[in-house]
Formats: sequence, structure tokens, C-alpha cells
Amino acid sequence: MNSLCHSLAVFLLAVFSLKRETAHGVDIPQLNKDTLIKVLEAAVRVRSPEEFNAADAGGFDPRFQQVPKKKKEKYQSGTAAHRAPEPKFEEKYFQQVLDHFNFNSHGDKTYQQRYLIQDQYWKKGYGPIFFYTGNEGDIWEFALNSGFVSELAVEHHALVVFAEHRYYGRSLPFGNSSFELPKIGLLTIEQALADYAVMITELKKQLGVPDCPVIVFGGSYGGMLSVYMRLKYPNIVTGALAASAPILSAAGLGDPKQFFHDVTADFESYSSDCASSVRNAFLQIEELAKRQEYQKIRDELSLCQAPSSNKDIHQLYGFLRNAFTLMAMLDYPYSVSFIQELPANPVKVACETMLNKTDLVKALRDTVGK
Repeated sequence: MNSLCHSLAVFLLAVFSLKRETAHGVDIPQLNKDTLIKVLEAAVRVRSPEEFNAADAGGFDPRFQQVPKKKKEKYQSGTAAHRAPEPKFEEKYFQQVLDHFNFNSHGDKTYQQRYLIQDQYWKKGYGPIFFYTGNEGDIWEFALNSGFVSELAVEHHALVVFAEHRYYGRSLPFGNSSFELPKIGLLTIEQALADYAVMITELKKQLGVPDCPVIVFGGSYGGMLSVYMRLKYPNIVTGALAASAPILSAAGLGDPKQFFHDVTADFESYSSDCASSVRNAFLQIEELAKRQEYQKIRDELSLCQAPSSNKDIHQLYGFLRNAFTLMAMLDYPYSVSFIQELPANPVKVACETMLNKTDLVKALRDTVGK
């Protein structure tokens, strides 16, 4: 956990443009890199509401005392005090350039890119623009499951825009034939980033706020896009907030298996026996596959048809693995329908199921089936 906190702290330090003034224009004394990393490490370690309150009660570094302090309410998960009003998004379409980098391919052709806009909290001329860099899915799914952005919009009087990624949802450049060759060739990170850069620039013109600062938000792949926007278009994007963005892994840095180590740690945090049971269930399937007892694998896991090759077994492993990664990623204390229908505390539910049976392969089946 300490190494993870340290890595995240270093990452935050690299991504954000830390300025020496607050919104009140008060100068903050310069802190060296090591001190900033320690502060960020302490911040990202906070997990529960109780820990948040304990950390908050400790106050700030003495060197920050000249910043006017506002009385803060204690954070209580799920309370109305920290829940933004129900966001009211308006669905719109933006006439987007089809190919930003090769005029010879499609000339000046465009496509309709969907975006959602929410101005109920915006104080025009004062508040910033919060721009969500949509990732691989329908943009409504992300907008309705990213309440954190709306909560910040209330506090900072911001305009909120959720942009849909090209080739997803209704933002299909070539309609139903978008995924045919060679049309699919325009589905690239570079094209997506250029989409967002053009959209931000044009929306600011349309709204009459050319100098309004823009903060981009994103999670996972969308978080990577937010970071890339800040790096590639610093003249357009003032700051970026990236959640769970595997920047280092995508760049070939760090441990490529770190994500799966973290998933395993989630299940071990409930019970070390839980993680061991899952691991042993996989080993039993592996032994059955080595003996080519494919029919038994089918029966034990209640599959529609029996696997018949190593390739089938590899795909089966991937299916089972992805179930556990989703439960770790969506391990909320309430049920969700985002990405996948899951009960509250899915890691806890999964471990209870795994530990409730002596036949580990069947227990794995029931766990994934939930």
C-alpha cells in the first residue's frame, strides 16, 4: 500500500500544474518535491469517512496558515450534505472533423459527435469548465455514474461537459458501417484527443468564454486521455484529474502485473483464505485441462458447451479473471448497474460464496455467476 501511495503521489505531482496561488490569490510558500510527495501520499491513503475526518481534524501544514480557512463539514458517506443535486444533462451533437490529420482521406467531411452539457451550477465568467474525456462506452453511462464531477461543479460553479468518444454510443462516424475496414482506421487515441481539443475550443467560442479555464476529468482509459490532453494540448487544458489511469503500464514502465496484484489484494483484504480458494480453483481447472477432461470442466462450470482446445481454456481463464477484476473495480457499498449488474460489496459477497463450498470449481462457478 505504501508503494502504491508513493507511486500515485509522484504521478499526481507530475500531472497537475501546481501554482503558487489559491483561488483567493494568496501566495503559498514553495514546497520541495519530497515534501509535496509526502503530503500527497498522506492524502491518497485516506480511505474511510472516519479516516477522512481524523486527517481533516489535523489541519494543514503551518506554512499554509495564511490561507483563509473555511469551516468544513465532516464527510459522511451518502449524506445529503455532500451529494450534488440531481444533475440535469442536455444531450447535444457537435459537428466534428472526421480525420484531423489527413485531408486527402476524407476532405472536410464531418460526423455528429454526441456530448452532454450541464450548466445548472455554472457561474459564467467566474466558474471553470469541467470536461469529461469520454472513454469506451455510451457517454450517458459515464455521466450518470460520475457524481464526483457534479459535486465539484457545485462547489466551483463550473460548467460540466461529458464528451462521447468517437466510435462509441451514438458517435459513429460512418453509422452502422463504422467498424468495417478501412473505416475503423480512424479509431485512434490521436483522433480522439483532437476531437476533444476541437470541441473544447469551439464550445468556448460559442459560449463566449474564450479565457475560461478547462479542467479535464477521466477514469481508466478516459483518465489516460485526460493526462494526454494536458500533455498534448496545454494551451487548451489547464489541468487534469485522472482516476485509475494506467499511464505507467501503457508506457511499459513499472510492474505490468500491478493491476492484478491490486485485484488480488482486494480479495485478500477480506480473507486470505478467499484468495487462496480462488487460486486453487484455477489450479484445479488447469489440471483438468491438462488431462483434457473438457466435459468435466463443462459440467463443473455449467458451460453451454465443453471447451475443446487450449485456446478455449485460455478464453475461459480470461472470462473468469475479468469477473474478479470487475468485482474489485466496482466494490461499492451499494448495488450498481454500471458496466455490470453487481450487488453491494461484491468482493465480500464473492468471498462468502467461495468459502461456503468444499467443491472449489463449483464455488468459482457460483461466484462468477453472481
